[in-house]
Amino acid sequence: QQSWPEKSRTHLFDQWCYLGYGDSEAAVYDLLNDGHRGEFNIVVYRMLKRLLEQPKTADAFIELESDQE
Repeated sequence: QQSWPEKSRTHLFDQWCYLGYGDSEAAVYDLLNDGHRGEFNIVVYRMLKRLLEQPKTADAFIELESDQE
């Protein structure tokens, strides 16, 4: 098992709600498909907003296309 900083995790957010994280592609897809929707948290919103305003950090974020519209 890898330890930080070698370990890579993908953290998932939907509409400013934290859904969880996955250590592998399969784990990420499991989170996406389990139907769980997080609750809005103002602290998470503010943290993400600050991170997205920093170009170097914002590059680490990937927007996923949604089938639901």
